[in-house]
Amino acid sequence: MWSVENRTRYDRGRLRYPTDLTDAEWELAKVEIPRARQGGNKRTVDVREAMNGLMYVLGTGCQWRAISKDLPPPSTVNHYFCRWQNDGTLDRLHHALHVLCREQVDRETSPIVANLDSQNSEPELATLATDIPVLSDRSTQLREFFADLVTHRGEVTDPCVRAAFARVPREPFAGPGPWFVLGGGTGANGSSYIQTPNDDPAFLYQDTLIALDAARGINIGEPSLHARCLNALALQRGERVLQVGAGAGYYTALLAALVGPAGHVEAYEIDAALAARAQRNLADLPHVTLKMQSGVADGLPFADAIYVNAGITQPESKWLAALRPGGRLLFPLQPKDGYGGMLLVSRPLGGDAAWPARFVSRAGFIGCQGSQAEDGGQVLKDAFAAGQLETVKSLQFTSTVDRSCWVAGEGWWLSTDTASEGARHG
Repeated sequence: MWSVENRTRYDRGRLRYPTDLTDAEWELAKVEIPRARQGGNKRTVDVREAMNGLMYVLGTGCQWRAISKDLPPPSTVNHYFCRWQNDGTLDRLHHALHVLCREQVDRETSPIVANLDSQNSEPELATLATDIPVLSDRSTQLREFFADLVTHRGEVTDPCVRAAFARVPREPFAGPGPWFVLGGGTGANGSSYIQTPNDDPAFLYQDTLIALDAARGINIGEPSLHARCLNALALQRGERVLQVGAGAGYYTALLAALVGPAGHVEAYEIDAALAARAQRNLADLPHVTLKMQSGVADGLPFADAIYVNAGITQPESKWLAALRPGGRLLFPLQPKDGYGGMLLVSRPLGGDAAWPARFVSRAGFIGCQGSQAEDGGQVLKDAFAAGQLETVKSLQFTSTVDRSCWVAGEGWWLSTDTASEGARHG
């Protein structure tokens, strides 16, 4: 009943915003909030304020970017919302409050019995409640659909790749909506991007590129392409992976899911703003190390696999040197500012001058900020224009280039012969 006593009890006029948590409410909520993980930098975000920001969005119905300026930034609030949704914090909080409310009115905390009208020949169900939290995770349903979509288009055969796409949410990495998605071509406004009408996460779970920085054309790459590449890379639990070009960290998180806690992912991102975003997004993954520097550097650690998300005009010697025997390198071989293909190279167990290699897919990435061919990869442009990528079978390092050559660079060439055939010829 709405009495004078209750009016005083529920008066929120003294709060900064009516949606802010009272001290008593926060005492109840904070018990369900996971503690900051040990190690690394100390948590600097006021988690209560992050919760206030989330309540502000829920209470007012505003878009993320319309959060009041005296609350944490929209990206921070959105990050905690996605994290709490993904790790079950919101479900636990909802269930705890549900139990508390029932206890306050002297009801069973988890009723499972239906109350039937015994005087009716066809009893009607009056009430039915369970102890299952009511809060549904729509993101989980979207991820399941998304995983099926992109692995189907990417012709994925490894079920672990599908499981990784179904597990890792895209919301923290895309940031608060609405978002800009790549539409293909140029619209009437001169832009290649289309803005989503709102921040419904369903827009993120499509096989499309999501802008991280539309002005510079930096995106979260095409999901089905990455699904195809991750399938070809054939990562195993416990392996060590280097990633060049982490962006905001979405595909880094997928790599981490594939190698598991016993493995390790060392990701490189040269852009300071993107590296900062990735650092926040990957903070809960202790088996991921992010370095704000170029991935084309001396002294790279040895790795079982190297996944490059930046285009380059030749197989980089520093990546090849970092591969363990049996290791795999997958990178976009492409003309500078052009379109090329994802080349998968495997290091033989011996010191052969011919390594197994094949193109996984056509691809075009932002150019790597490292060594590029002086002519911009004109020979590559001509080779890709001629086609027949499927005939490439090995990467050769011999000084003699024979008629099996598909394209040749300085100190390397791609051959249509297998690695074993190339080794015999060499």
